[in-house]
Amino acid sequence: MVFAAKQQSPPTIIVEIQNIVNDSFVSRLNKYCLNANDEYGCKPISIIFSIKKTTKSIFEKSSIRTSTSFARTLPSYPWAEECILLDADTIKEHINEKPLHPLVALTIFFTQQKQNIRDCLRNDDVTIQNLYVIAKTLYEPKMSSLKSLSKDFNSIYLESRNHMSQALEILSKDNNDVENNKRAATVLQEGIKIVDEYAKRHKTQHGEASLPSSSSPSSLQDQPNGRRMDWKDCHSEGAKQGLFNEYQDGNSIKSMYYSISTPSRRKRNIAGAQNPAALKIPQLQAIIDEAIGSSSSSSSPPSTEEETSNTEHVNSTVISSSNEIIRT
Repeated sequence: MVFAAKQQSPPTIIVEIQNIVNDSFVSRLNKYCLNANDEYGCKPISIIFSIKKTTKSIFEKSSIRTSTSFARTLPSYPWAEECILLDADTIKEHINEKPLHPLVALTIFFTQQKQNIRDCLRNDDVTIQNLYVIAKTLYEPKMSSLKSLSKDFNSIYLESRNHMSQALEILSKDNNDVENNKRAATVLQEGIKIVDEYAKRHKTQHGEASLPSSSSPSSLQDQPNGRRMDWKDCHSEGAKQGLFNEYQDGNSIKSMYYSISTPSRRKRNIAGAQNPAALKIPQLQAIIDEAIGSSSSSSSPPSTEEETSNTEHVNSTVISSSNEIIRT
């Protein structure tokens, strides 16, 4: 993230949340900082949260930050004012302090990644508690939607299975009986109506659904990454690995995929990937501002963050000091 100041103080701040900090990531961070310098006319301060690992080559280049000994700094001249590195190792001597420094608390939150606050280290600390409140506020709507979807999926499964069982029972009596065949067809049509009702409900709740018809080709469908999905091959490969046992063929996998992945959701996901600053988190900015403000009076060496080509980049965003997102 980049907290871009609109005035002299506080400075522009680039925040990177990184799984693995290594040389290739630092090269990218260099570009981020130069871009921020071009955009806002001042060298930024970079704060790196290393989640899983800081490579030996990076650690050896770093030094303890004199004003905040729980952090290390990396050489950043001339592309950044300062580069601050935090990970589980840098803060380990400070995790018992009361209260926790906001950046120590934030590092604990990022590196531990506990879903429940009861499992998180120092869950008695106010900053840790506030971070979990923020996370809960952000994810509650998503969890509510998933619970509703799960409940409806269970209902549609039971009702559809019941109608199919009735149809099979009718047909098993006498396949040549025209009336039996008509009754079976009626029962199956009722089952289709139930499925359509659930599809329509979720289409209304989650935006336009792209539910393919049973007669549509199953081999080619657009994917968000621009490639095409071969649902038949998907089912075949999954079956080899012991997956998809509950799906009859590629069509059934495709139908389930589109029932829970609407175009509007895909557009949001793509937008989020292109602009990780899609969410405003003023509480997080307040923690960063407080931490930087308390130590900005002293100058110390910079520190930086990096990632290998096969390492997941957790987040990189640009936000202003007035809680307004500027750009990514």
